[in-house]
Amino acid sequence: MKNHCLVVECFVFWFSIIKMLFNLKIYWNIFFSNTCSRLFVSLFNMSMTILFSIALKFFRENHSLLSKAIIFEWAKFLEKINLGLPMLISKIERSERYRGSLESFKLTMLKHFDTCLYCNNTLSPEKQMIHVDHFIPRSYVFEDELWNFVLTCRKCNLKKHSSLPSEKFIYKLVERNNEFSNMIDPLKNLLSD
Repeated sequence: MKNHCLVVECFVFWFSIIKMLFNLKIYWNIFFSNTCSRLFVSLFNMSMTILFSIALKFFRENHSLLSKAIIFEWAKFLEKINLGLPMLISKIERSERYRGSLESFKLTMLKHFDTCLYCNNTLSPEKQMIHVDHFIPRSYVFEDELWNFVLTCRKCNLKKHSSLPSEKFIYKLVERNNEFSNMIDPLKNLLSD
């Protein structure tokens, strides 16, 4: 905090001197005469040395944090100019983390599926026992898209929680998405993009 105040004070000091000189209507030739210019240059060099040492100390103390911030900003820039990336930084950075109801997805999927993807058991007719699971957990991809949803029984969904399923289920999901992409319009639209 002291360093920050010193930097601000240096700038305020030089700004007040320059303002005073112009307010007194000192002519340029007088201001830049040998004596004044040497004094001005030496004072300026002294204040720049102080500012440089303060800045250097700040950069040394905060190198790790500054490096991460630069990498983060660079990644955001790359996401903007490279279309087709998953845009994870934008999703993470979004202030709105609201997660809507998955009920509409459940209704869409129940028209086509009646078994749990993980255990293959027939889903209970009680709607509260049927869960819509983010195959790749929402904490990984931050989006609610039909290609990533599967119907599961309550037991399997609670057991899986926020982990990735085993590899055999990945093939099962891909097969399901390919097979049903022509029958389920929202899925067809997502997979054709």
